[in-house]
Amino acid sequence: FYDNDIKPTIFLAVDLIGKPSFLTKDEILELQNHGFNFECHSWSHIGLACLTPEELIKELGDSKNYLSDMLGKEVTEICLPLGLYSDILIREIKKYGYKKVYSSVPGNISEKISGLMETRNCCQKATPSEFRMILKGGMSLLQSRYKRLHRKS
Repeated sequence: FYDNDIKPTIFLAVDLIGKPSFLTKDEILELQNHGFNFECHSWSHIGLACLTPEELIKELGDSKNYLSDMLGKEVTEICLPLGLYSDILIREIKKYGYKKVYSSVPGNISEKISGLMETRNCCQKATPSEFRMILKGGMSLLQSRYKRLHRKS
């Protein structure tokens, strides 16, 4: 990454920092010094769509504050664990001051959900033929299925 000047964004679940197979605080800060960007992936990496506003305090607010303090910068983006969302969740995300929200809900990258959330197609486990279909828009066929899972409230 360093040699090619690649500076990825990595979304951190606070509770996983330092656990086996996950980055430690020192590793995160070293990577940040090399240009890596770190943002939020909640506190405990659980699905957020069914949580109450009271339960979201830790997952959205405390995680944002912890990471902002640790990184020495304001955390303004979150990637939703499991990708699912609800109207309550979107309202709470806005309340905590996140500027961008990412979801693994399939769809076109340029499409925004609820005026805030961007979809992303996860390709890390795709076969070469699946990857070709993703590039040609095949994942948008699944988007309606995931939108039906969206909880209106």
